[in-house]
Amino acid sequence: MVAEMTARPGEAGTPASRPRNGLAVAALATPFAMFGLTAPLGAVLGVAALVQISRAARAGVRQRGTGQAVAGIVVGVLVTALWAAAVWFVVWAVQLSDRSDRFADPAQVTEPAEIYFTSLNPGHCANFGHFGAGRVTVVPCDQPHNWELLTMVPVQSGPDGVYPGSGSSFQEGTAACTKYFDTLPDSALSYLRPVPLVPPEDLWDEGYTETWCFAESKYGKVTGSSGDDTVAPAH
Repeated sequence: MVAEMTARPGEAGTPASRPRNGLAVAALATPFAMFGLTAPLGAVLGVAALVQISRAARAGVRQRGTGQAVAGIVVGVLVTALWAAAVWFVVWAVQLSDRSDRFADPAQVTEPAEIYFTSLNPGHCANFGHFGAGRVTVVPCDQPHNWELLTMVPVQSGPDGVYPGSGSSFQEGTAACTKYFDTLPDSALSYLRPVPLVPPEDLWDEGYTETWCFAESKYGKVTGSSGDDTVAPAH
């Protein structure tokens, strides 16, 4: 005798015979609509679907879609987080670019501000974690700092304007920066030392063809500027 497989009213029934929760289906599909802009709605629908499935189960009706609801929540949260990170990055980049333009003139620096390294100009006083970092914090020169950009010296290009190489650029830049440094007031010579930074090839190709002639503090941070002979140890 073949056993009858049809479920009686009130029984769970086979998985294929259970109705699928519509909100669960929508929860999984929604995060992928409109380039992910509807992802938060997908997470909300997923939670609502789980609530409906739970209530239906307590009423004796088992519904499919739990996995889809959970997946909708997870995908919705992840896509929402990615969008939030992307928006934050765009806002941060725009603000950094704006500060870099606004504080490109050292005289406009009235408070510490992070700008692009390539926006530095002679007269800027700055603090940065490591030499050649992509971003630096410029400060008013009367505040403690460990770097001052003294001048920028053009680098002799190779044949047909090609990158001359870091070796020859460094030798040329070092000689030019040292010569300029030796003309500084005594206060600068006492507390600072010259440090040239030549442009790497990628910056050269972008049009940065000058050596940055920096003065680095010898004994911790200093205040003042070499230009007005006020360099002194920071207290």
